[in-house]
Amino acid sequence: MDNLSFIFKISQKTAKKRLDEIRNILLDLSIDKINNNDRLNQQPLIIDNKIKIYTVVDTTLFPIRRPNYFEEIFYSTKHKKHGIKFEVGCRISDGKIIWVSEGNFIQKDYYGGTEHDLEISRKSGLISNEIYKFEENEKILADKGYVEEKFEGIILPYRQMIENVFSRIKACKILVDSFRGDIDILSEYIKIIFYIFNIWIQNNPMRIL
Repeated sequence: MDNLSFIFKISQKTAKKRLDEIRNILLDLSIDKINNNDRLNQQPLIIDNKIKIYTVVDTTLFPIRRPNYFEEIFYSTKHKKHGIKFEVGCRISDGKIIWVSEGNFIQKDYYGGTEHDLEISRKSGLISNEIYKFEENEKILADKGYVEEKFEGIILPYRQMIENVFSRIKACKILVDSFRGDIDILSEYIKIIFYIFNIWIQNNPMRIL
């Protein structure tokens, strides 16, 4: 904020107002742009001559500073830090994000760091067949935390793919360190970054080696 004030010779209050306007514009552009049906615009991976795989899924934690409320909900014992979690699904052919979990933490878009991956899938609707409409014999690649019939054990190259997706997203400066602002605003920034990532991936598809 100080840098913007200095560069454009405006007050911090005006700089914040302009940033909020830009964030809202980008947020409006990103709404409904991530569609799980996009997974069908690719050839599936076939396992055992029957199981069809279009998507690889995992959750990731975005660190936040120690909150003043509901601290135990945000604390991840796995990562030893506080944060919010999103579940993300990517196409196996290029890494495009086609699924982002809808949260239910006080009706927000994110989950606290303590939430188990499989519980996020259940609560967000990924495996309810209501939002993510499974085709016949379709399963999703996921790690061992996803013990459910709609998931198939992840295959190493595809684990590397989704880890690379998370690595690219978290390279954004605003996500490098524990976020110190309003958590709801962080959630909005994350959704905007998902949207921008999908634009970038069109010309920079990820490939399985």
